[in-house]
Amino acid sequence: MSSANRVATLCVDADGRISSADAGAEALFVDSREALRGRPLVDFVELPPEEGDPERACKGRTAAGASLALTVTRTRHVLGGADVSLFVIRDAAAAASLSNQSDELHFLQTVLDAIPAPVFYKNTEGIYLGCNRAFEVYRGLVREDLVGRSVFGIAPRDLAQAYFEADAQLLAEGPGAVQTYEARVMYADKSQHDVIFYKANFTNREGELAGLVGTLLDITGRKEVERQLAAAKEDSERLLRSVLPESIATRLKKSPGVIADSFPEATVLFADVVGFTTLAARMSAAELVRVLNMVFSRFDAIAADFGAEKIKTIGDAYMVVAGVPEERADHVEVVADVGLAMRTAIREVTAQAGVPMELRLGMHTGPVVAGVIGTHKFLYDLWGDTVNTASRMESHGVVGEIQVSEVVRERLADRFAFADRGVVAIKGKGDMRTFLLQGRLGDDPLAAARER
Repeated sequence: MSSANRVATLCVDADGRISSADAGAEALFVDSREALRGRPLVDFVELPPEEGDPERACKGRTAAGASLALTVTRTRHVLGGADVSLFVIRDAAAAASLSNQSDELHFLQTVLDAIPAPVFYKNTEGIYLGCNRAFEVYRGLVREDLVGRSVFGIAPRDLAQAYFEADAQLLAEGPGAVQTYEARVMYADKSQHDVIFYKANFTNREGELAGLVGTLLDITGRKEVERQLAAAKEDSERLLRSVLPESIATRLKKSPGVIADSFPEATVLFADVVGFTTLAARMSAAELVRVLNMVFSRFDAIAADFGAEKIKTIGDAYMVVAGVPEERADHVEVVADVGLAMRTAIREVTAQAGVPMELRLGMHTGPVVAGVIGTHKFLYDLWGDTVNTASRMESHGVVGEIQVSEVVRERLADRFAFADRGVVAIKGKGDMRTFLLQGRLGDDPLAAARER
């Protein structure tokens, strides 16, 4: 019998002998109430109170001789014409224990209510045993309306089923098991929150599984920061990929530092807007930038269509390459198609913008070094004599034409048409035989882009 039931009621006759006893007397004094009948009360209770005395603390003993601390009250009655006394006897130690337990429960509830995060606890059948004030706010109900109900009584069925299955999984793991998972929940005010559930099984005094206790930590703010950081990271990576080839950007993220790769062969093209200085004098800065953006945006699209790599713009000049950072066998053909498409595009932009513009283009093939140097304002760039020669092909070229070196013409003679310009004095290079790229033999360069 639990301590809450350790209360005995004895009926004692005028001679001080026990005439009857209830079940509580069995639990308190002896295994069988029949063994009490006819026994003197003083065998079990020392100095019982006299008639009219208030409740008295007394010493007592069980039939086996174990000492007891008792509180006893006595009332007098007449039953069947005989005077009897009715003694109500309580186990004082049990009563004190109950009082202490009540104090402890009140203290624990106060502690729980002071915790800002929602806390709840259930038995092994999933029935709520209690919660704290924060959980009441979260669910929008008071503790009395929660205790004795399952999650199916307070949440939509699909959500309740998910919670029930998570609880069942935890309880199946037995004493000492813990469970953690993230979820998105709706508070009583209909606001959505990201939370982490922390749950653990608890046991009774015998070490048997008795239920689970859980709390949920609101991580909505953290999740929002994480989303903002992820978006910022994506923006920064997108920006990085817009200024560097993707493979180079990936290498820099993994291992920041100098990148310098040698390529045995690549093709470089420079395109210059002729008469830019005159245009700048006739137009406002804003209008000039707008027109240049139209031109270079078209060039960017052309380079992307053919799989070439834009390197940079320098004022009114545009530099593009094929064969780096990934080697490819058709780099000369790719750049030739890019140049022809650029020449067509400048005519279209001129008509669209209403501003007369022409290009001078030059290209050359040979070995290059490509990479990134420095620690600020990263730029993927090319170095080597091939770059210088391609630049000279442009600067010593003819307006509206694509001037190429002899090695370019040799590579493309079977697929492209050329005009022999003869020997040209090239600054820093001496006399060089150059050619003007006319176009594909019986083909449209833009069609070639679509086929790639």
